[in-house]
Amino acid sequence: MSQVISTPEILNELFLNSDKTIINNSLTVCKQWNDMLNKEYFWKQYYNQHFRNNNKSLNKLASRLPNHNFKNLCHFKMANKRERVSNLKDKQNFPYCDLSGLTNFRDDVVCIKEDCMIWFDKDKLTLNFVEFAQPEDVREFHVGSNILMVDIIDNLIICLNSEYIIILFSRSKLHKKWHVRLVNEPGHENGQLFIINSCILDNMFTISFFELLPQAQENEEGEEGEAQENQGEFKIYVWDLSVLVEALKYENVDEKYYYEINVNHLIIPVNFNPYIVHNCIIEEKNKETGELEKNYLIMSCTSNDGIITIFSFDDNLRSKAVTNYKYDLEDDILLWASVHKDGTILAIGKKEIEIFSLNQTEIEQHRKISADVFNSFNLYDIVLTPDLIYIMMFIQAQEEEDNDNGEEDDDENRGEIRVAVVDISDDQKQKEGESTMTTTTTTKEPRLEPLCIKWCNKELCFNKFIETGIIQYDPKTKNILFTPFSKCLC
Repeated sequence: MSQVISTPEILNELFLNSDKTIINNSLTVCKQWNDMLNKEYFWKQYYNQHFRNNNKSLNKLASRLPNHNFKNLCHFKMANKRERVSNLKDKQNFPYCDLSGLTNFRDDVVCIKEDCMIWFDKDKLTLNFVEFAQPEDVREFHVGSNILMVDIIDNLIICLNSEYIIILFSRSKLHKKWHVRLVNEPGHENGQLFIINSCILDNMFTISFFELLPQAQENEEGEEGEAQENQGEFKIYVWDLSVLVEALKYENVDEKYYYEINVNHLIIPVNFNPYIVHNCIIEEKNKETGELEKNYLIMSCTSNDGIITIFSFDDNLRSKAVTNYKYDLEDDILLWASVHKDGTILAIGKKEIEIFSLNQTEIEQHRKISADVFNSFNLYDIVLTPDLIYIMMFIQAQEEEDNDNGEEDDDENRGEIRVAVVDISDDQKQKEGESTMTTTTTTKEPRLEPLCIKWCNKELCFNKFIETGIIQYDPKTKNILFTPFSKCLC
């Protein structure tokens, strides 16, 4: 007997392979179509078919944040540029965790994620960790020294202490005693390290250092002469945490096993001041074997010499290539530089953004976008999409306003957080009709004017970008708030 396919099954297959224009028009055709296009199970299938593979970070949010059902997530991914920034001015937010029970919160060193928060208690010399699903359960990790920074990758807690030792913990309750110390050692016996910058991303921890080398030189008579000027070397230390991050996902493993894991690392000597460092892992197809291979990219540059250097390594951190890229910003001051999984390289100056790809080594191939919104040297978080870039920055309070009355600084005069959005659409690609998921002719979207919004007067550690909005801890209400970029998620 032949199988009969019902109308809902036919419609389901039809809509799953439709673009946003067809779906929006179909909502008005008849009640049956409308009913199907409002079912959560349909949008889960649509999300899995069109978005899941390319949005691994977005996958985690579906079960963790308010309004992140699959229907809303799909609408957000299909929204036009204006719709994707529609909530930034209104700032409609959603409290989703009450942390009023916290009694020892300190704001010296803090890391906030969509599902947890960790902070450093300098009196007890401990890291304090809380998951938003269990706000009453605050766990302590003893570090025994001052902490410069802390971050979390999946189940791995990473901190760097004042002696530049990396200390690792597991957020799993099954591994309470496990911890590892990774030492950044000077390359010379009397060398002294000074940190310049760092980046924790894609399971890698990259740190740039200046190593000071005090030296004395004997004079011609064989007597010890006056010490020469202090000399030093610039170096980039790279730690690959991938194996540990993956291993800690399996909680039913004896923690003794994790002590046996070797954390691969390397040191890159450079002949310039690595003022900016960034890293990412990209996958490229091997031309000979046809298989996907991981390439580790370490990017570094000064702030004003017009050159960005990218070091390429295989997944065993063996060197593959070193490539220099020239950039030409209007004011010659680089506020931010980064390299991304799709091969995009960003160079952000005070008045311009320069965008190019890994294979565009000629400066004539680069795109420039005017964006005179960066009246701060403290850009500290971005979200990059194919046509919009979201940027968070800290604006320092004016010096003449500080302590005029002999009063100590408070939250209102420490400066402010601003959020900027810049349209980075490639007009040439739009003319060529390139699109990620539509086969029909689409109308070119008008370019958005650069947007810059005052966000709050709080310290920058209380605010964190995720792909769909901003996670924020409000010290006054002691609530974790989520503010979507778009009304699609309101």
